[in-house]
Amino acid sequence: MRSKTNKYNAKRVVLHGIKFDSIYESQVYEKLCSLVNKAFISPHARAAYLGNDTLNSRELCISNTSWRVDFLVRRKTDTRVFALEAKGRFLQSDKFKFLLWQLYQDIPLLVVHLNDKKPRGFHSSGLVHFISWRHFSLMSQVDLVELLQLIRDRSR
Repeated sequence: MRSKTNKYNAKRVVLHGIKFDSIYESQVYEKLCSLVNKAFISPHARAAYLGNDTLNSRELCISNTSWRVDFLVRRKTDTRVFALEAKGRFLQSDKFKFLLWQLYQDIPLLVVHLNDKKPRGFHSSGLVHFISWRHFSLMSQVDLVELLQLIRDRSR
């Protein structure tokens, strides 16, 4: 029987009863829990590509209108605050996902990438912001709040 790995040879991990696709994703979750109350974090939450807009997905040639972001952070009132995606490896399809998020979502998406340099063609703009694991792992709660405010201000 094969060990539980995905197509990129990342080992799946169970942490606090939550299944993660990789050790890296579980590390990002642990850091996020140190910044935000764990009760407000929804791992593997479904997010619509088109946000709250009522565009027809067929017009955009999208067969699947939602994807599971790694983490969705909410407030007590169930208001979405931001989403976080842990990326150990970037794929060509990620550009499309991030572009759709940028166009149609109304909350920030933090993309925490494993390497210090993100691949070409991926740029922080509007509501999508790329940050290296090295910088994210050093963040405090105050730093996170300030970063989210900067992202919101930039996207207005």
